[in-house]
This record gives sequence, C-alpha cells and structure tokens, in this order.
Amino acid sequence: MSQTVVGKIASVSLKNFVTYDSAVFYPDEYLNIILGPNGTGKSAIVAGIILGMGGHCKLLSRCENIDSYIKNGKDSATIRISIYSNQKRHVRWFSRSFDHNKSDTFEIDNVKVTARAYLEQIRTFNIQVDNLCQFLPQDRVQDFTKMNPCDLLVNTQASVCSAEMQQWFEELKSKRDTQLKNTSQQENEAGRIHELEARLADLQQQLESIRVRGEFEKQIDVCLARKAWLEYEELFRSYTSTMKDHNLAKKSFEEKERAYMRCKSDMAAILKRKEELEKALAQQLSIAQRSTEEINTLEEKSERLEDSIGKQKRDLQDALAKADERRTELDEAKVMLGAFVQDCADAAATLGSEEEVRQKIATLESQDVKIRNENELLMSRRQELNQKIDSDIKPEMMSIQRSIDTIENVASMRLKILQTRFPGTYQAVMWLRDHTHLFRGKIYEPMILELNVPVAENVPFLENTIGVRDLIAFTCECTEDMNLFLKKIREEMRIEGVNAMQSDPADELHYKPRHPISSMRRFGFHTYLIDTLEGPFPLLNGLCKLYGLHNIPIGGPESAKYVTSLPDDIAIFFTPTNRFQLSKSRYSGEKSSRSDLLRPRNLLNRSTDHTLLAERRQQLQRLVRECDKIRNHRGQIENQIKELQEKRAERMADIRALQEELSKYQQTKLKVRRQQQKCTELAQRLVNVDTEKAKFERSCRTIIEQLLETQRRKIDALGRYATASMQHEVLQERLRIFQEENNEMESNYRLVEDAFQSAKRTLANVEKVFDRVKEKTNAKNTEARALTKNKAPDKPDFPFRNEFATLPDTLEALESHLDELRVRFECLPEGNQAAAEEHAQKQRQVEQLKATMTHSAQTVASLERDMAKLHDQWYPEMLRIVQNINTKFSHFMSTMGFAGEVELIRNEERDYNEYGIRIFVKYRNAEKLCALDRKLQSGGERAVAIAIYTLSLQHMTQVPFRCVDEINQGMDPTNERKVFNMLVDETCREGQSQYFFVTPKLLPRLRCNDKMNVVVVHNGKFIENPDVFLSSNRA
Repeated sequence: MSQTVVGKIASVSLKNFVTYDSAVFYPDEYLNIILGPNGTGKSAIVAGIILGMGGHCKLLSRCENIDSYIKNGKDSATIRISIYSNQKRHVRWFSRSFDHNKSDTFEIDNVKVTARAYLEQIRTFNIQVDNLCQFLPQDRVQDFTKMNPCDLLVNTQASVCSAEMQQWFEELKSKRDTQLKNTSQQENEAGRIHELEARLADLQQQLESIRVRGEFEKQIDVCLARKAWLEYEELFRSYTSTMKDHNLAKKSFEEKERAYMRCKSDMAAILKRKEELEKALAQQLSIAQRSTEEINTLEEKSERLEDSIGKQKRDLQDALAKADERRTELDEAKVMLGAFVQDCADAAATLGSEEEVRQKIATLESQDVKIRNENELLMSRRQELNQKIDSDIKPEMMSIQRSIDTIENVASMRLKILQTRFPGTYQAVMWLRDHTHLFRGKIYEPMILELNVPVAENVPFLENTIGVRDLIAFTCECTEDMNLFLKKIREEMRIEGVNAMQSDPADELHYKPRHPISSMRRFGFHTYLIDTLEGPFPLLNGLCKLYGLHNIPIGGPESAKYVTSLPDDIAIFFTPTNRFQLSKSRYSGEKSSRSDLLRPRNLLNRSTDHTLLAERRQQLQRLVRECDKIRNHRGQIENQIKELQEKRAERMADIRALQEELSKYQQTKLKVRRQQQKCTELAQRLVNVDTEKAKFERSCRTIIEQLLETQRRKIDALGRYATASMQHEVLQERLRIFQEENNEMESNYRLVEDAFQSAKRTLANVEKVFDRVKEKTNAKNTEARALTKNKAPDKPDFPFRNEFATLPDTLEALESHLDELRVRFECLPEGNQAAAEEHAQKQRQVEQLKATMTHSAQTVASLERDMAKLHDQWYPEMLRIVQNINTKFSHFMSTMGFAGEVELIRNEERDYNEYGIRIFVKYRNAEKLCALDRKLQSGGERAVAIAIYTLSLQHMTQVPFRCVDEINQGMDPTNERKVFNMLVDETCREGQSQYFFVTPKLLPRLRCNDKMNVVVVHNGKFIENPDVFLSSNRA
C-alpha cells in the first residue's frame, strides 16, 4: 500500500444534488479522468467535493446560496465523502446536508458536529478547497491569473510545503510586522523625548522669570501703599480747609433767612389785593368776549335768511321757465306724431298684406331646409370618406412604412446589440471605421454586422453552429493586417474580448456540398445551412472552412428518423427544434447521435427579409392607389356641396329682403305708438304757474319773521357788550394805581429773596464739596490701611516703616519711582502659574519614555535575531522548492516548444509581505519572457501555463488530492495533447497524490497508463440503467 493514501478520497455520494437523484463515485488512487458532454454533471461532482469538504459555494463562482445546488423539485440535498484515514485504508465519513430553509448540517462518522469542528477535522488531512493550486474549478480558471505573486506564493506553499514551513513563513511575517511596529514606536518615542526636553528648558526659563517678577511685584505693592498714605494726608488737609468754609456759609445763610422771612409777611397782604383786582378784570373780559361771539353768530344767521329769500326768488323763476319749455316740447311732439302716422300709411300701401309676406318667407324657408338636408347628407358622406382615409388607410400605410423602415434599418439595430452586449468589440468597430487607411487589404466588421439571414426561422440553426467568439470576430483578407489590427486593439488600446480571423479574398463561394440537396430530399432535408446565409464571400468561405456550413443540411421533424440511414460524412444536421451531432464508432462501426435543443442567442435575428420587404412595398402601393380613388370621389362630393351652398345663398338673400321690408313696416308702427306715449307724458308734466307763485309768497313770509327775531337778540347782546367794556376799563385803571403805589416795596422784597436764594445755593454747594472730600478721605484711609495690614504709619507696630523710610516723601517723586518699577516689571516675560507643576510632570514623562525606548530597542534586537534564525531555516528551503518548480516548469514548457520560468521575487530581505512567486512565459521566438497576465496572453496560452504550473507542483505536493476542471478548454489540439501526456506521466508515478481531471472531450490516440481511471458521465431522460454502458463481457 502507498504511504500517501491518507487523505485521498475513497468515494463521493451525491443525493438530490444538481442533476443527480442519487450517484456514487469511486475514484482511483492516482489519475481520475471525469469525461462527459457538457450538461451531464461533471462539474457537479467537483462542486460536490468542494461543498462536501466544507467549502463555501462562492468558491465555485456560480451562485451565492447553497440551496441553489438542490435538484429541482427536491427539498434537500446530501453529500457524503469517505476519506482514507490511515495506512490500513480505514475511512472516515464526512457528510453535509442542506435544504431550502437554510438548514446546513454537518456529520463526521454519522455524528453531528459544528461547522468549525467539521473544518478542523478536514484540515488535519491538509485538504485546502480554497487553494487554487489544489482545487481549480471550471469557473475559477481565470481567477488563477488574477492572483498576485504574494497570493501565488501562499497557495503554492500551502500545496507543496510542510506545515512547519508554512508556520515559519507566518511567524516571519508576524515578527516582521511586530518589529516594524516597535521600530515605528521607538522613533515616535525619540521624537517625543526631544519635544519634552525642549519644553522642560522653556519651563525652567519661565520659573526664573516668575521669581524675578514676584520681587518686583512686592516692591510695587510697597510703593502703592506709600502712595496711598501720601494721598490720604493731602486729602485730610483739604478736608480741614473745606470744613471751615462750610461753617462760614452756614452762618451767612441763617442771617439771610431771617431778613427774608420778615419781608415775606408784609408782601403777602399786597399780593392778595392785587390778585382780587386781576380776578375782577378777567371776569369782565370774559363777559365781553361771550357777547361778541353771540353778536357774530346772529349776524351769520341773518345773512343765511337773506340768502334763503334770494333762493326762493330763483326757484320761482326756474319754475316759470320750465313751464314754457314743456309747453313748447308738447307742441313739437304733436307735430312729429302727425309725420310718423303719415309714414306708417305710406309703408302699408307699399307692402300690401302682411300675411302674404309671411307666407312667402315660410315657403322660401322650407326650400332652404330641403337644400340644407341634402348638404348635410353630402357632408356626412364626405366625413365618412375622410374618416376612412384617416382611421383605416393612413394608419395602415404608416404601419407598413414603419415595418419597411425597420427592415431597412437592420444594421443600426445590430450595431446597438453589439454595443450593449460586447462593448469591447463595439469600440474596435468604431476605431476600424476611422482607421481603414492603415491596412492594405479589406477588414470585414464582425459577422453579426456583415451577415444577413433572410428567413428568420433559419437564425437558430446558424447561432447554434457558429460560436459567439466567431460571430463577433473581425475577418481580415491579409495576415499582416490581422496581426497589426490585433496589436493596435489588444496591446495599444487595451481592449479585451476582440478576436480576428483570416480568410483569403474571393468573389465566389469555393465550397460545394458533398451531396446535392436533391439527393437529400428523401431524408426530409430541403436546404444546406450555407444557402440560408447572405454575406461577403470571404466570410462565407471562412465559415465553410471552420464549420463546414456547406455540408450541414436542414430538414423537417421527420429527418430525425433517418439518423442511421444518412451518409457517413454527414456529421451535423438540423430539424426545426433540435441540433443533431452524429459520430461513428471506430471499433464497432455503429452510429451514435446526440440531440440538443436549439437555444436562441438573439444575435442574427435582426436580418433583412427581401421577400417581406417587397411584399410590404406592394401593400403600400395598393393602399396609395385606394387612397387616391377615395380622394377623387370626395372631390365630386365637394363640388355638389358647393352647388347646394350657392342655391341656399340665393334663397337666404330673398328671405332677408322680405324680412327687411316687413321689419321696416313694423318699426314705423312702433314709432307711432312711442310718439303717442311721449305726447301723453308731456301733457302730464305741464307746470301750474299760480301754484308756484303762492308757494313762493308763503316761504318769504316765514323767512322775514325769523329775520326780525334775530335782529332783536342782536340788540340785547350789544348792550351787554358795552356794559362789560366800561367795567373793564375802570378795573384796569384801579390796578395801575395800586401797582404804582407798591412797586418799591415789591422791588425790595425781590432783592431780599434773591440774596436768600443765593446763600442757600452757596451752602448747598459747600456741603456737597465737604461731603465729597470727607468720603474720599475715609475711602483713601481704608485703602491705605488695606495695603499696610490695617496699620497706620504713626503706629509703633507699622510693618513697612523701614521700606517707607527709603521711599520719596512727595507724590511726584514717588510716582516717578513707581513708573520705573512698573516698566522693569513689564519688561520681564509673563510666566505660566502652572509651570512648576507642568515641569515636574514633563520630567516624569521623559524618564518613562527613556525606559520604554530601552525596552523597545531590546525587543527589536530580539526579533531580528529570531527572524534571522527563522529566515535561515525557511528561505533556503523555499528557494530550493521554487528552483525545483522552475526546473519542472521550464522542462515542461520547452518540451512543448515554449519557454517559461518560475522565480521567487522579493523587495527587501525582511519585507516578507512582498515575497512572491512570478511565472514568466514565452510562446513565440520573437517575443521576450513576459509575466503571466490575463491582459497579455490569450485564453489558450493562459490555460497552458496554468496546467503546466500545476503539473510542476505534482511531484512535490503535500496535499492528498488535487482537481482541475476543463482546463484544456481553449487549447489547440497540439498543446492539449502535450499537456495531457505530461499529466499522465506526472500523476501516474508511484507516490503521487490523487488527481481529478474533468473535461468534456479528449483527443484520440492519447497516452494511457494502468494507474489511470476514466469515468464517463452520461445523463438524460432515456438512460434507465448505468449498466447499458458496460460491455457484455465485462457485465
């Protein structure tokens, strides 16, 4: 038994998983080739292994939810994998079940465990389903080339190196990170210490400045105290002088007050008599003013009464004039009435009978109604014709025109599809249209723009035959043009997904079918695929060369019955719904067929159907003719409508003439009636002259009586005014005599009063000054005592006696000395009061940081020693492994006619996060070695490099099994054969790990080995028993 059997897969069981109801897979110990057509479930086996080994569904890049892998119509799925656990081939069972309710259950040997415990047990076998060097699913082949060198080193190391080496590498990266962190911390601490020491020097200067400022501040306080006591002494002297002034002012005030009081009693009697005279004088003046106002009022009333008499006279004159006007107007109205009566008689004689005129009008109106009905009938007919044109014919014409425009506008629609689904190819088309002058020959745009399928039903046949990459490929007539075009697009413009093919110039189709279509009609075929296609001949020749379109027949549903009867060289044919692929066994000679439903890709369905286009144009011409016919008929109807409208206009003119004559007669009769009514009203409005004169006499009598009463009241008021005026003059004379007799006494009183008021103001001012000086003196005494600890200089225990003795005795000299001290004080920098506390704190921080720096330096040195030891263990071994991989990789690549190298790269020796593995390849002699990059190499070239690299790891891998899925897709047959042969040689050697190679096809006559196990996967509704694929001897 091999010593490498531990960890290899013994069996894989799938239940209700993807396409399987139930399936069990028993792989062999070495190379297992899983072969089968697309869609049969090969990748499902790989997915089952990854998920069964605890992998996440995101590793498969197909869907994000694991329940998507449950077979349609089933509620849950189960994966069971058995793994060899020891050299005696004992197995451990790993089971994983999940359902649509997001329940995910893990079991080991039929015992439920947590997901974490499940993964830990799998890791004990060094199984790494997330390592692309061990597992490379179909959908993650491109992810391999996306790995940076660092990721490739980690995955390679996990695949081929021991766990101890991986641990060394992780420790190196961890210690390097710790070392960088400590070094950075040490640098930060050194900078911090420098800052703190600078701050300490500054704080020391601040402390010295604070001490000197304190001494000056104390001297200033003593000077301020001395100044306060000197100011107090000066204020006390001022207080004594002010108190003397206050006593003199008070004595003068008292003398003036006594003299004022004596004069005041004598003056009171004089003032009383004067007041009585002034009061009587004001009373007489008031009586005179009231009398004057009454006289003025009575005069105004008299004037109004006189005006009323004048108004009554004017009203009488107006009434008499109005009576004359109305009499004249009545006479004129009677004259007009006679004229209107004569006009009415003349109109009646001209008109005749009014009833006959009305009958004529009725007859003409009935004729007009008939004409109007005929006109409306013709108008309705014209409206029907217009509606038929607008509602039926024109919409149909517009619809057909839009259909024609749509058919003729296929190119722009296809270009829009190209822009939406293949933006890189669209950019290349736009560039080519602007740069055709760079190429010698013709370069055709992608086939979906150049080809035309006239019959839409034939589109699915072509889309299921020609690959999408070829449908969007450019076709070049010259190989040099193709190389130049691809270089411009891929390398210079960096546009991905652009393909090109070469086809020689041609003006006819060079390929003919092997069997004429007439000989194929007996099988139900009616045409070949090439006959359904229109396009440039170089494109058609290229498609015939690649796909053999000239030998692919198209038939009806009955063609499927003749599979076994068809000629042997017919490999592919189509029915309306299926694509059939025929193959013949090299051993038994029996034919086998594969049928696939046609899947639309919606790339060529926008084609120009010339038959439909001609049919639509014929329909449009027919509708135009029909529209012209209707318009001619509508013109005849419009002529008839015009004739009827002219007849109706004549009838309407006759009716209007009769109506005007009748209206004129009726208006004349109406004028007579109105004039008679006007005469009646004028007769009623005549004015009575006698009545107006009597009314005037009564009004004047009443006004004259009121005027006489007003004059009597005016005479009484004049009498009162004369009496009051005489009394007023008498009182004025008495007051004048009284004032002349008492003027001298009043003047003396005023002088005494002014002297008294002056003394009073002087006393008040002196009291204010005295109070202010007293208040200042007390305040200054309090201030001075506060500055000298409440002690006076004349006390024996005065604390500043010695200091005061050295200071000047005058305020001016003391102020000068104080200013000098203040200037010196302010010249000193102001210190921070918290500087002493901050100085002690910073000193402690400096000591702590120095201790921390010492510890960090020791840690960095210790880490450097540890890393040097680990590096000497890991790096030579890793370099040896990469050199072995490089030897294998270079050998394999040179065997295939290519060149390649694998290199261990790094920046700095200790920068372990930048260590990586880089793959270099060269596929052409004119090229240089280039790093493997998805932007530089084609898909097939990348697939070759990935396959060779994984094979280079096989001889030294540490994992129990490896798996690659469809990595040969995209390789040309030569490279695929070489890669497969190397795979067989490398994986079938004794002691190699288990290998799963999944592919939908294999080339014929490949190398075989006894350690190979080929598993063919078939699927479909017609397979009832897997034993049908076993030969009778083996059964």
